[in-house]
Amino acid sequence: MEIGQWQVDGTTLRGEIRVKRYRLSKQGDQAILGAHCQLLKRYLDFNSQSLQRCLDLESGQLIDDLPAFLEASHAASQQGQLDRLYQSHQDELAVLLYVGRADGVLQRREKELIAHYLVGRFTGGSLQVEEIARDLAWKPVPNHDDFKLATQRLAQLEASLKKQIVQLCRQLIEVKETLDGDEEASIAEVIALLQP
Repeated sequence: MEIGQWQVDGTTLRGEIRVKRYRLSKQGDQAILGAHCQLLKRYLDFNSQSLQRCLDLESGQLIDDLPAFLEASHAASQQGQLDRLYQSHQDELAVLLYVGRADGVLQRREKELIAHYLVGRFTGGSLQVEEIARDLAWKPVPNHDDFKLATQRLAQLEASLKKQIVQLCRQLIEVKETLDGDEEASIAEVIALLQP
């Protein structure tokens, strides 16, 4: 993407930047484009309303609605698919991460087990187990309150899905060579809340 004239702090600057990586945030009814400028080799923040011309370098087309273009690009990207996956299965992910990281570490095999489960549940894209497993390393561990709330919401699911989640939690625990008190307590809570 190439951006033409823009304003920073009320000062009009004329020039071009080429953008390959970006982030988009909302500020009231305006969108703020945080973009890595290849020429300046740093991130800059731009108010999308002050951008006078934006060109998609892949298609050569002028971009009329930059926020809509960026949101569509994000939705089609791998990260956009991961975001949708995590959003649509946030309770399951919270429980699985909490159990998997009960000893403070999410091992490679644990990430693969969780990713394989999520791939089977996700219908909104074409993500691979390896992509999800790699990304899970960066997911924060839910606190105990979030874990309990997620488990209580999952208790409303159909019995076969609850059974599948409990079974996966047991598999996550079996990956460990030894169990400590946190792991035993977390699996006991999952079983108590999800098993009929």
